[in-house]
Amino acid sequence: MNGSAWKLLPAALVSLLTVLFLVLWQALAQQTSVLKSLQEQVEAIEQREEVNNRRLLEEQMGTLRLRQQSLERQFSDLLKAVKQQREQDEKQARERQKAEQQPEANGRPFLPPLPRLELPLPAPQE
Repeated sequence: MNGSAWKLLPAALVSLLTVLFLVLWQALAQQTSVLKSLQEQVEAIEQREEVNNRRLLEEQMGTLRLRQQSLERQFSDLLKAVKQQREQDEKQARERQKAEQQPEANGRPFLPPLPRLELPLPAPQE
């Protein structure tokens, strides 16, 4: 029996190694499959993030555009107000200068007429 046991040992080892090789081969195939799946999921997440980032950037650009338009309107209104104030100041300065340059009447400086005051009339006495 001793001799026949040694003859069976190589056959058993070959069978064992074959099974081990097949199990490792299947594990490698399964691991490769799982890695591919995970890689696809990561790519999908990255694409979603890119879309989300693009959407966020578009929203931010829209908000910035609205703020810029608002600031442009405010600036335009402020310029109009400054221009109107400057024109009013120039008009007042011209009127003041014109009043100062008018010749004095009868040696007295020109003064605008005073408003008339109406006094109450005394009641008739009987």
